[in-house]
Amino acid sequence: MKEPFIKAALIDYLIEKYGDTLKVINPEFRFADGNRRADILCISELLEGFEIKSDFDSLSTLAGQIANYLECFESVSIVTTQKHLNGVIGICPENVGVFLIKDSKIQVYRQAKVEKKLSKLSLLKMIGVKEVKSVLREKKVYCKNLMSLGIKDARELLVRNITINEALELVKKTVINKYSSNFNQFLKDRGHVTLIDDIQLLNMANGELAIEE
Repeated sequence: MKEPFIKAALIDYLIEKYGDTLKVINPEFRFADGNRRADILCISELLEGFEIKSDFDSLSTLAGQIANYLECFESVSIVTTQKHLNGVIGICPENVGVFLIKDSKIQVYRQAKVEKKLSKLSLLKMIGVKEVKSVLREKKVYCKNLMSLGIKDARELLVRNITINEALELVKKTVINKYSSNFNQFLKDRGHVTLIDDIQLLNMANGELAIEE
């Protein structure tokens, strides 16, 4: 099965699972300074990341992808086909969830465990310079040239003045503010099930949040 069909099935699964508590779903979310893309980002209570491995994908990069996901997502799951199931299980640590797509439906092979060892810097690499500088101002962190400070230096300054929980909540708030409007419109337009064309509306809001200068 090809990735777009798996993505649509996963979106339907998440909508059914979380119902009214679902705040946002966003496909192709850029993180790790734009070097990685989460096939699906989901926020209900947790910040969740999903990586899809279809019949046409290779598993050669999966270990590195998982390492990056675990630095900034509270819950990480791989969604795959029967072809790659054993390979995915062999690569993934036990705290990573494994979902199987079968007959166009998502089946939970193994539930993800909540990741508690997140990286503040990796979390801040999920948002842009405007959000980082805004928090620095709110916290009244002294910086002589804040307006001209680049994103790398701004993040490093904020890392020293923010807790993990504060960084996590900042990411959630930023993502929800940026993508919830498109997501709510998507819910109104999608009908009873998600079609491939429906996903394009979710993609429309995607910007360069994580790599703004």
